[in-house]
Amino acid sequence: MPTQRRYAEDHFPHIFEITILILIFLAICHLCLEELAVILAWDSVIHKNLILGAFAFDLIFSLEFLGRSFVSIKEGRFLLYFTRQRGWVDFLSSVPLAVLVSGPAIVLLFLNPEGQIEHLPQYMVLLKTAKAVRVTRALRLIRMLRIFGRVQYTESQMSNHHVASVATITVTTLIFSLFVLQLLPFSPVPGHGAFKMDLEQKLGEYLNARTVTYEKPNQNLFANAFPAVLSLKDGEGNSLYEKQNRPPEWVLSTEIALPGKHKAIVSYYEADANLALLILCMLGIILVLLVCYVAIYGRLFVQYLAEPIYMMDRGLRQWNYNLRVPEITDRPQDEIARLVNIYNRRWLPLKERIVSHYERKQHPEKDITGSDHGRPLHGQDRKVSIDELI
Repeated sequence: MPTQRRYAEDHFPHIFEITILILIFLAICHLCLEELAVILAWDSVIHKNLILGAFAFDLIFSLEFLGRSFVSIKEGRFLLYFTRQRGWVDFLSSVPLAVLVSGPAIVLLFLNPEGQIEHLPQYMVLLKTAKAVRVTRALRLIRMLRIFGRVQYTESQMSNHHVASVATITVTTLIFSLFVLQLLPFSPVPGHGAFKMDLEQKLGEYLNARTVTYEKPNQNLFANAFPAVLSLKDGEGNSLYEKQNRPPEWVLSTEIALPGKHKAIVSYYEADANLALLILCMLGIILVLLVCYVAIYGRLFVQYLAEPIYMMDRGLRQWNYNLRVPEITDRPQDEIARLVNIYNRRWLPLKERIVSHYERKQHPEKDITGSDHGRPLHGQDRKVSIDELI
């Protein structure tokens, strides 16, 4: 329904666009809760509900992307939507997550008859970091906000597009770098494979250093040294250690073989919690960056570029618009500053003389004053070129 759109680049009625923005903020809050559930080891019921919520958000955003794509294809502007209007961000934050992360998680959740939540492969878990790119979609809200102070032209399409593009590139690069970093062997927050290998090495060194193999280790000291170990048994199956406060059942665990035919059950809670903390920190950095882009960089861009261009564009197109553009005094060497100077000192006086000359020809009996020079020529329907006037 194009007649109900408030902005040309929208695909749906304005109320639907506002609803999507609200859902984006709710999805960001849900992402924070997901990571807090891992860090604080919330129970399985909450964890299951968060999985259901994640799938619901991914499904909604996937349907939204398909709807926008359908409207764009129907209007012959899909390539424009997918590239310049950041449709690729809509895609990355919807369809891949629904197909590769939340969808398989839902399948594993309901296929397990005991209700125990299985974990996805580590590379799929890392795709969760792509959810943070949804924050950049909230940049569509820039055009709906008033920036108080000297800035008046917040509807400028140039400033909205420029700030959103710069922020999207920054955030996407940050997320992609984090994703690649997690796959490297020297990552500061290792994945499950690297975490398991490191723990095997440390447990092997501990067992090789023991003089009495059958002696049980001190419970408190062992728990502090190896918090990820849930149980330890010797080669004959005797229990040497059992962790008292175990993580929730949804936390993935595995068995590893150790020297002397020892076996240990280890939990990946520590690795998952470190990754969740990193995602939360990254999300906080992204939010700070976006606030700085909108509140500081966006404001400066509007004041020093978008606002002067808006005023000069209007002054060149409308004969009754004669406002002087605020001159940029702190950076007079900039091209926009020189253009503003030429507009104020050459074009405005020239336009005043052109209008005055034309009106004197049309009304020779009338004494034209400076206050009359802003009146439109031949009414609102008549457009007069400069060549015709001169």
